[in-house]
Parts: sequence; C-alpha cells; structure tokens
Amino acid sequence: MATILEFRKEAISQAEKDFSKLQLTPEQKQVIAGAAQLYAQFIPMSQLAIKGFIAMTMRDFQVQEKLDTATINQFPREKREMYMKKMSKILQDKLEKVLFRPEQKSALQEAVKKAYEYSAKMAAESSSKKTG
Repeated sequence: MATILEFRKEAISQAEKDFSKLQLTPEQKQVIAGAAQLYAQFIPMSQLAIKGFIAMTMRDFQVQEKLDTATINQFPREKREMYMKKMSKILQDKLEKVLFRPEQKSALQEAVKKAYEYSAKMAAESSSKKTG
C-alpha cells in the first residue's frame, strides 16, 4: 500500500516563510528552484516549502564540509555524486524531523532515494550531452 507522506503544517509554513526571507544570488535561486521542482515530483509538499528545506540543507552542507555548494559542479563526477548524496541525506534528515507520523520514515526515505536517483540520471544525461 502506498503511503501518502504527511508533514507537520507548522514546519511547512515555517520553511516557506524562512525561504521567502532569504537573500539569494540568481544562481542559488536557479539551483534551488530546479531541485525543488524535482523533489516535488516525489514528496507531497509545496515547492516553496521544499525550497526552504533545500536552502537549509545547502547551508548545513556548506558548514559541515567547509565548501561552497556553487563549486560542486567543478569537481569530478565521483566527488560531485558523493556531495550530492551527502546533501540528499541532510535533506532527508530534515524532512524526517517534520513528518506528521514517524512511522512514515521508510516511505520518506524511498521518496528521497527516488528523487536522488532521478536527479543523478538527469545529471548523467546532461553531462553526456555536453561531452558528446
């Protein structure tokens, strides 16, 4: 049986508000919007809220790795994938904390995994078009 993921409404509202207040570069906005559009296909949440969680994820990743997310695309594919996996895990952890029902954790993990795999596939296709 497919589980419909439910998140705490107040956490969703807070993520939307927080994102609306952020001052981002056009590049950051573009990256976040693209990622939110992708994750919205797998996670039942407003794109604005997903953008908020992605922005928090990017911030936390930068602090943990002492690395600007804008530089990730300059790394070799293996390293890029490793960083993307780390960010995917941070995002998943953030979303797990706002699940309405903790027992939906495995369904959320599956949704994040599918989104990550889809994004990796899209990135691979994009890079093969650039080099081909």
